[in-house]
Amino acid sequence: MVGVFVFSTVLAVVLTCLGQYSLTSYTTKSRTKEMAIRKVLGSQPSGILSLLGAEMARWIFVSFVIAGPVAHILITRWLQNFAYHTNTGAGVFLLSLLIIIIISLTAISYHVIKLARVNPSETIRHE
Repeated sequence: MVGVFVFSTVLAVVLTCLGQYSLTSYTTKSRTKEMAIRKVLGSQPSGILSLLGAEMARWIFVSFVIAGPVAHILITRWLQNFAYHTNTGAGVFLLSLLIIIIISLTAISYHVIKLARVNPSETIRHE
């Protein structure tokens, strides 16, 4: 029984990582021209990373504000059916938020590094 839960958890995390990777890939591909112009005007890759990271973080926080209380209520109701249960504190939810932000920044960093290696004049010419 535990193996099924572990497999389901690993599968959910892998699918979440793939979704986050594809979302950041789409975002950077759709904003390639903007990033090339920023690069021509002197922006560093760290500035581009902070720009994209702030945008993604905003959406992560919005989803966390919506999903956090709903998940807490559902977990609390589900655990009340057991003879032995534990209280879920804010630490569990903050840890999950931290993990999501780390995964998101890793995916964004990969795409920004890839974008930083491209010559901006070629990007602007072909767009």
